[in-house]
Amino acid sequence: MNSASIERFSELLGESRAAYDLIVVALPPATEASPGVTIGAQLDGVLLVLESEKTRIAAARRARQLLERTNARILGAVLHNYRDYLPSWLKRD
Repeated sequence: MNSASIERFSELLGESRAAYDLIVVALPPATEASPGVTIGAQLDGVLLVLESEKTRIAAARRARQLLERTNARILGAVLHNYRDYLPSWLKRD
């Protein structure tokens, strides 16, 4: 995403805020070159989505640091594709 695209997104976001109560935006992973970091600062809040058994702790920390550097408001994290390895016979009903 180039700066013109980010600027257009900002305009669209402003127009959408006037028309909607809630806007959900899915962005690519937060990296140095990702527009998600820049756009995340314009949103009311950001949820980090972490994939179980794939997202490394260092990558999650780095994404958090990048978002914090732009003053993005991090609401929390979601652990995606979590698998419960506890055998069913050990689980309580």
